[in-house]
Amino acid sequence: MKGHFPFRTDILVFIILFSLSGFFQPKPSWSANIGTISHAIHQDDAILITITIHVSLSTGENPAGTLIQLVGRDNPNLYYHQQVPESGIIVFTEVVETVYVIKAYKTGYYNYNQEYTLYVNQTLNIQLDELRYSPRKPEVNPLTLQATWSRPLAVVAETDFEEEIFPPSGWETRSGSAVGWFATNDGSSEYFIIEPHTRYAVANDDAANDNGCCDYLITPEVDLTGRNNYFLQYSGFYTGLYGHLASVEYSTDHGLTWQYLPSSAPLPFVGWITYRISLAGLSGQNGLDQVKFAFHSDDNGNWASGWAVDDVLIAADSIQVLEYALFIDGELVGTTADTAFVFENLVFGQQYTAGVAALYSSGYSAPDTCIFTSRFLFPPLNTAGVMPINTDYVHLTWDAPENPELPGQPVPGLTGYSIYRNDSLMGEITGTAYEYFDLDVQPGFHTYNITAVYDLEPYGNPGEVQESMPGEPVDISWICCNYLPFTEEFNTGLFETNQWTRGGDNWRIAGQMGNPYPSAEFYPWPGLTDYAQPLTSSSIIATGIIDGKIYLEFDLDHSPVNPTGTEFLAIEVFDGSNWIRLEEIDNLKIITWETKKYDITWFVKGKLFNIRFLAFGSDVSNIAYWRIDNINIYRACDAPEDLDGYSYYPYMPRVELYWNFAPMAPPDWLFYDDGSNYDAIGLTGGGTFYTAIRFTSQQLEQYAGRTISMFRFFPVEQGSSFKLMIWKGAGAAQLIYQQPVIAYTPGAWNDIQLNLPQTILPNTEYWFGYVCNHPSYDYSAGVDNGPAVAGFGDMISLDGTTWESMVTAYALNYNWNLRVMVESAEGGVAELMPAVDTLMANVSDVKPLKAGVFKRAGLSRRAGTEKLPDNPNERTFRYFQVYRDNEPLGITEETYYIDTDSGLIPWEYYSYYVVAVYEDCEGISEEVEVRYGEISTEEVETAGLKLFPNPAEDELIIGLNNDIIHIMIVDKLGRVVYARDVKGEESVHLDVSHYKAGIYLLKFLNNSGDSFTRKLVVAR
Repeated sequence: MKGHFPFRTDILVFIILFSLSGFFQPKPSWSANIGTISHAIHQDDAILITITIHVSLSTGENPAGTLIQLVGRDNPNLYYHQQVPESGIIVFTEVVETVYVIKAYKTGYYNYNQEYTLYVNQTLNIQLDELRYSPRKPEVNPLTLQATWSRPLAVVAETDFEEEIFPPSGWETRSGSAVGWFATNDGSSEYFIIEPHTRYAVANDDAANDNGCCDYLITPEVDLTGRNNYFLQYSGFYTGLYGHLASVEYSTDHGLTWQYLPSSAPLPFVGWITYRISLAGLSGQNGLDQVKFAFHSDDNGNWASGWAVDDVLIAADSIQVLEYALFIDGELVGTTADTAFVFENLVFGQQYTAGVAALYSSGYSAPDTCIFTSRFLFPPLNTAGVMPINTDYVHLTWDAPENPELPGQPVPGLTGYSIYRNDSLMGEITGTAYEYFDLDVQPGFHTYNITAVYDLEPYGNPGEVQESMPGEPVDISWICCNYLPFTEEFNTGLFETNQWTRGGDNWRIAGQMGNPYPSAEFYPWPGLTDYAQPLTSSSIIATGIIDGKIYLEFDLDHSPVNPTGTEFLAIEVFDGSNWIRLEEIDNLKIITWETKKYDITWFVKGKLFNIRFLAFGSDVSNIAYWRIDNINIYRACDAPEDLDGYSYYPYMPRVELYWNFAPMAPPDWLFYDDGSNYDAIGLTGGGTFYTAIRFTSQQLEQYAGRTISMFRFFPVEQGSSFKLMIWKGAGAAQLIYQQPVIAYTPGAWNDIQLNLPQTILPNTEYWFGYVCNHPSYDYSAGVDNGPAVAGFGDMISLDGTTWESMVTAYALNYNWNLRVMVESAEGGVAELMPAVDTLMANVSDVKPLKAGVFKRAGLSRRAGTEKLPDNPNERTFRYFQVYRDNEPLGITEETYYIDTDSGLIPWEYYSYYVVAVYEDCEGISEEVEVRYGEISTEEVETAGLKLFPNPAEDELIIGLNNDIIHIMIVDKLGRVVYARDVKGEESVHLDVSHYKAGIYLLKFLNNSGDSFTRKLVVAR
């Protein structure tokens, strides 16, 4: 008897579904490895063919990495894929003949999807077109008709929170608070005051005063695989007060869990600021295709403050655009390579749609458009102007506006013209006059603009008046008066000879007094109280000067009656906009024909300028006189200094010349480091500390009046935060500027532009540095390989108030890799050299006073690995010309020269000098006289000492006598580069192959405690 099995419907359903799931069907395999092919399973009798595909990109770039797929149109189980190699050619073998869809994918390009019938061996050519992103945010100035736009970006999310609905479409908010994130124009509260801004999103825990731990403002889900360089940019306002925390986070599981986005925490106390966070690590073909970002505001369990954000953008840079096409109401009107274009002759009051499309190698993008209403009115034509010779007025002319489509016909509504000089209204013309005379023009550079004035009644706006855009600007340069060098000795007895202007009758020519007489004199008659009387020069020309410095010199004589300290003479210079006080001298002491000298280069170079002597005070009877004579204003180029000559005959038939030259130092930067990053400094357990480099008032004397505009520093790790700081006064007494570093590149030199450049005041010490906050074991403050310029290049502090030398206190023998740029400089940096005698100790032997507080990271890279790039600023210095007995001897770019002329006669005197040759001037050194064959004074002092060879390239041999106990080598910045005790030694062999080319001081110390130096030249 056969058995019967009960019918189970649930098992039957499972079997059917399991079968339909395709579990028993052959599945296509997937691989991202180049050259891997996944073969479809085919019948033994299938016809197999070979398909060769040549892949190219519309940009001409190499297509390597492009993914190619062959998928059967009617049988998806026929599946093959490869990644394209460098050659751009892939070969599929044993392909079943049928109809296929060929697909291609590459980051930054449109997907390729094309059907092919493949029945025979064949070669196919396919090209991928780059993604054609549209220009962004076009707008048109309705008056000038100038259209502007932003370059294309690959935008995946963007909002400015201006729309009424919040959150914007696709965005969401989450919160444990009753309020959470909201949009407003004013989200301030009593303890969280937000600076004015356009409409923004804000989470205000101060106002809500409930659970603000988890206020999330979440972006739409975005795909970052389209390009390799996505970024997140936003504007934020954050104070961090009362323990409030803020961060940007991201989620790859649709918002279930969140991860912190590195370096995304906003900076406190800086107002509204724009942040740009790189998403490169999440981008590209292997990047995230479904990711959300969130602004997480967290009160950290406190009654805290809040966080406001605006203008959120997630995007990537696009491929370079070839040009842009401009459209009006859909019609092409022009092309340009710029991001600006001027439309022509659009009708006043009419509405237009402007469009702009980007042209790529594969075609145009879709246009972006904006709607505007034209306010264009025809401007004056053929604007021109002249200043007649020997006059002080400008004659302006122009022609009436004209509609080019209606030539010769008057333009409706024209009533007159407005004339502007340097953007200030100078005059108005009504009627049909086409000229204007601007009288009593002062010397200088002037730009005139002329607009046409219209009554708008003919345009449908009765009672309204509007000016057109200006015609072509008219530039007038009045170069006049006195040229450099300017000398004034008052020999004619008249102020009028060189056009001096007196501000009162107390200024006169003292005919019988001077140095020699006559001179200009301010004397106490008539009597004055609370007075101020200037003696002002006419304009002096300093335009067109490339090289050198400009100096003001004069002789001053003064006698007080009552030395009250309430009467003054100020020396001032006018830079075209402001009077700048160089010095203020009081009446406390007698001055007898003292020569005063001022470097005024950075106030007047490239300008028309004036000088003046301003006598002022409380009661003029307190003085007998102020007298001024021998005024000299001149340009001088830096000359070689400290020229020395040495005769080596009869040991070697030559004369060696050495000199110093400050402009040979790298231009425009103040620093102590050697340009290479060697290591990094940090606190043992993490935390906050301050760094600084120090410059005395004497070191900065030549920079008075110029501005610090940029910091350059070397942060080593990513996890730290920095704030740039400037102090002034001894010991960094007063903090005068601070600026957070919003973003930086670790392991590289970073240039940070100051938002508010700082002027260097005369007679003031400055410290430049930063505060660094870092986690444990994340040392970020980059340093060079030393040795430290102790007390100058290595200042460090735990609180920003008490400062120490890093080498002295912690035995960290380095300089901070920190520099500041001096704006508008065209010369060199001063040689920032502390007195060499103060560096006599071998700093490598210094013992730490506070071991364990600060440590270096112990990086594997060594000096030179992270070398500072060459300064791109050009120098106008060209070379040195060496003269002997007033005859040219040779040229060199080094600061030494060796005269090896075999015709030199023993015991004859030879006179040498060196000329620094610039683009448009020369600087001449003082002469040095050398008696060929005579042992110099220094040779006598150092009898028994020998330096060979000098100049040296690789090895220097120092021959010693028994009296020498210590030697030290110092570079031009005062840094000790070598030091050792040599007592009892006969010679020292020193490897100088790693020294930079240049002059060094070799200092010797003898048993008696006396020291003397020799110059060492390292040549390459």
